[in-house]
Amino acid sequence: MEFFEERGAMLFTIADEEHGPYFDTYRKLLGEEPRREFSFIAQHMPVRKSILREMLARIEEQVVGEGENWAWKIMRNLEGAHVNLFSEYEMFGHYLKNHYPDQAAFRRLPWLREGTQTVGDIPSARDLERLAAEYYFAAFEGKYRLVRRWGRRVRAWWKSLRSA
Repeated sequence: MEFFEERGAMLFTIADEEHGPYFDTYRKLLGEEPRREFSFIAQHMPVRKSILREMLARIEEQVVGEGENWAWKIMRNLEGAHVNLFSEYEMFGHYLKNHYPDQAAFRRLPWLREGTQTVGDIPSARDLERLAAEYYFAAFEGKYRLVRRWGRRVRAWWKSLRSA
């Protein structure tokens, strides 16, 4: 899998995810529109450090909070009850697209986000070969692991007993 074009532009795999709170946070921290045509949430991302540092410095300059670094300014400006309010993928990708469009190229690759649900917690070599024949990459997200699902059910059951 290539991550840079011959001319040096970073190759971004794009996706169709759309989660409003990510873009609300972008607007709040950077004071501009992300101009969303697609999502950058694709399990990997090339990063040019100089551009990332510039973006973080801009957050430090623009966001109110005397003496706080960019990390605290991000955390203190997350609003809402949803568990996912910030995405480093969307933040950097859209910043790059807005300010350095000539340094990026965008592509769609076949990939699988539901690796755990498709082949289970621990894929065999055969599972991985089968996935590799169809996809460039597959994600195995921990929130779908059998142990975690079982643990959530036990905690919910225990909570229901205590509140009864």
